[in-house]
Amino acid sequence: MGTLATARIDNPHRRGLEWRTPGVAARDLVHDFEERYPYAYAAELDAFADCVRSGTPPRVTGRDALAAFDLAVAADESWRTGRPVTVSQEVPA
Repeated sequence: MGTLATARIDNPHRRGLEWRTPGVAARDLVHDFEERYPYAYAAELDAFADCVRSGTPPRVTGRDALAAFDLAVAADESWRTGRPVTVSQEVPA
């Protein structure tokens, strides 16, 4: 969520059905992110194997991982406090 837009990814379902009873609707959700995004995980593993075979550096770096971590920490703080959190764009040396 940001000041100009919000991105949302719905929970995918294993089957295209929903069980409904008065006042309750239930769907069978996927178990984890690997089941939710199988093609993304396969592409990630293929890209890693290509880097190992060719000796080329990966497109995603440790800095990218740290940036994702910083965003997750900020999102958690925002959720807990109910306020926006500013994220610095500083790049560590």
